[in-house]
Amino acid sequence: MSKKQDNKAQEDFAFPKEWAMFGPVGKDAPEPDFAGMTAIPKELAIAGKRLAGQKAAFTDTRLDLGALLGGKGDGKTAYLLATIHVREAGPVTLGAVADWWMKWWVNGQVVCDALTTGNDAHPPGIADRVFVAPLRAGPDLIAAKVVSGSGSFVVAAGGPRELRQRGASAGGSETVRERALAHVRHCQVLAHPTGPWSLTWSTDYAAYAPRDPKGGAFVRPLPDDVGRTRLRFVGLPVPGQQTRLISAKGPWVAIINQPLSNHASLYSNVGFLDATDHLVETHAAETGETASRFVHVMEGFREGKTSAIKSVALVPLKAGNEGSALAVEVARADGTLDVIVWQEAPAAIELANGLATDARYALVRLDAAGQAMEAHLLDGSYLRGRSLDLSGPARFTGTVVDLVGDLTGTRRESALIIRPDGTWPAQLATGCGQAIVEGPDALRAPFREAFSLGRITAQTDGTVRLDLAKSAPLAVGWHQVSELDPKRPDFFRTNRPMLAGSQTPWYQGMNVWFPRLNKTFRFKTLTGGFHGSTEATLDGVGLAAEGIRPGDWFVIHFLQPGMKVTILNAMVWRG
Repeated sequence: MSKKQDNKAQEDFAFPKEWAMFGPVGKDAPEPDFAGMTAIPKELAIAGKRLAGQKAAFTDTRLDLGALLGGKGDGKTAYLLATIHVREAGPVTLGAVADWWMKWWVNGQVVCDALTTGNDAHPPGIADRVFVAPLRAGPDLIAAKVVSGSGSFVVAAGGPRELRQRGASAGGSETVRERALAHVRHCQVLAHPTGPWSLTWSTDYAAYAPRDPKGGAFVRPLPDDVGRTRLRFVGLPVPGQQTRLISAKGPWVAIINQPLSNHASLYSNVGFLDATDHLVETHAAETGETASRFVHVMEGFREGKTSAIKSVALVPLKAGNEGSALAVEVARADGTLDVIVWQEAPAAIELANGLATDARYALVRLDAAGQAMEAHLLDGSYLRGRSLDLSGPARFTGTVVDLVGDLTGTRRESALIIRPDGTWPAQLATGCGQAIVEGPDALRAPFREAFSLGRITAQTDGTVRLDLAKSAPLAVGWHQVSELDPKRPDFFRTNRPMLAGSQTPWYQGMNVWFPRLNKTFRFKTLTGGFHGSTEATLDGVGLAAEGIRPGDWFVIHFLQPGMKVTILNAMVWRG
């Protein structure tokens, strides 16, 4: 008998229809301690309030809390409690989703926490978050915290039966992304390639343009030579690794604006099955463990044209670390040959074809006779062989000693003053278009940002001035304080999001300048907060005590003296 059949708890479990609801409270109110709770209390004490339980019932796995608690509202929070009984202890699979945040406990143990990420799928379904709840024989207490989003205040949930009815896995492993992968069809394992293999995709930008609602012939809305492209994908088998290729058809969701025969119009996202061609490549080691390397060359060209690539091959290394360096020969249809070198980090290597370099990236174009016509290298000090002998500094480094610019973003002037570690060039060479600025920070991973450069100017005191291209602003964002919290002196909310995708706190550790006060502090933490805002704390600062108040604007920036600057040198030669 299978483990699934042996799981009496899974078989017995019936998802509660009726729950006790407590709320509303604020999102940041301290959470009740469910660890010692064995039955549903008549009241819950939250943030100094005693909230009486109200009856709430799910309808077809859905509960609209907004309808029971006076509507939706960012951060509006409710707690749901229910008890269930199973004959034997065992794990039970639950599925849930909320608009927008939620957290679940079983017998005081957290089994699902989506307070940080929120709902990441649309349309929502109970299989969006599937998790396992360990139940004990007899009564079990289930608790849920649901936080309203800006669109609605709804939670949907179910147990094994409800998940099975919706075609979801009752094993606790299926996610919304896995359900999406179920629409990838017609999978076919191809024969193992014995050499380089190639796949060319064809696409038409106008493929989903409106059709004639009367059934007439399709009229493409673009000229025939516009919007039709091909992408060639060439793969190379790697010695010691067995390549397996799988082809499949996948869906595509297009935004269409299709006139209808009744003179109406359909404007919507429309899904099409088998609309995209998929390729899956896997590697397995011939012996021992796999340390995979995937090598591909991609080439785009217009419909009606032909590929410029005749063949592709790996170039063996005569000396150097094969695990971190790679060389490829691309034979072109015009008779020339490109040799491309890439390394994880600069190191001395020698190729079997006679080229030698320590560059992280190099390209050499050879004519039909095998002589060099053109050469490029980046972050390297030499490139030799095939009649080539290029040498020079691999990079230019220095330390920021001053900033020239305006944090208010006037974009009239923006420059870094550098104390060079050695001799810098009098002007930027072709390809030396970026400066990498980096420095340590106690609150986060080291800063590492790249800036496009306009020009370089030597100063009379031995420093070098790097003017940033287009007078890029030194600030990385303007925001406004919208709310302070008297109970948390270092805490505030903003008037709009500061986080990429509402979840990536890359501002952590950066400087925060308040122009009205002319004071600078530093971010300590940032979280997604409510829709349309970010919650943040400053490092060791009481905002109100410093004179900060709601309505104050602030500027975020990280550039400051003491940071290291690196320009990777690029050398170009043409015969």
